[in-house]
Amino acid sequence: MTLPDGTFALLMLVALGSWFQTLTGFGLGLIVVGAASALGLPLAGVATFVNLVSLPQNALALRGCGTHIDWRLAAAATLGLLPAVVLGLLLLEQLDATAALALQALLGALVLHAALGLLRRPRPLAQPSSTPSFVLSGLAGGLMGGLFGMAGPPLILHFYRQPLDVARIRSALLVVFTAMSLWRTLASAAQGHLDTTLALQAGAALPVMAVATQLARRLPPPLSQAGLRRLAYGVLWVLGAWLLIDALRRLVP
Repeated sequence: MTLPDGTFALLMLVALGSWFQTLTGFGLGLIVVGAASALGLPLAGVATFVNLVSLPQNALALRGCGTHIDWRLAAAATLGLLPAVVLGLLLLEQLDATAALALQALLGALVLHAALGLLRRPRPLAQPSSTPSFVLSGLAGGLMGGLFGMAGPPLILHFYRQPLDVARIRSALLVVFTAMSLWRTLASAAQGHLDTTLALQAGAALPVMAVATQLARRLPPPLSQAGLRRLAYGVLWVLGAWLLIDALRRLVP
């Protein structure tokens, strides 16, 4: 059985997303879903595909990082995230198209504003945030994930503002997003959304993902802690701008 058209471009996106996610703790889903949508790649069930690739990618990126993981913070964020994804999906069913786009524009503007401010001053907070604040960041991320398929921004902003080593932030985010990918994969399987095409594409992506992940682990770019924070905030700035522009484009006839 041959792979569908567009698979090569998809594999290149997986390579870029895996490399970036290994460095920062996020990015695989944002890069693959965003670019695949913009390029019009023929991928049925892009979110399910990303979840299938994310599970082994996160495991490979986390190998040997057990001592860096702050399980308390990761568990708190996951506690808010998983039920909120379901809540976001239920809200999406109740909102009409105009209300959903207006909410997307508002969230895009908020992410854009927050990321711009942090780009100017990438220094972390003086004191760590409370544990309940991580539950709330997971709740906000889960709502965004259910409504728009993008759970990352609230979690990334909150974690990267903490006075923690970037390695600890990256590891905690990878744990949280692993839990979310597993949750979504199980839901997709229960709904019968896993088919042969997705399995073939995910299988073809695994060696590409593994090579990109190992390259990022062994040959990371020479960026300081502040540089990595700026990189994370820059990607969030782009994401916020995309959410805002996409919503306004579809709202204004």
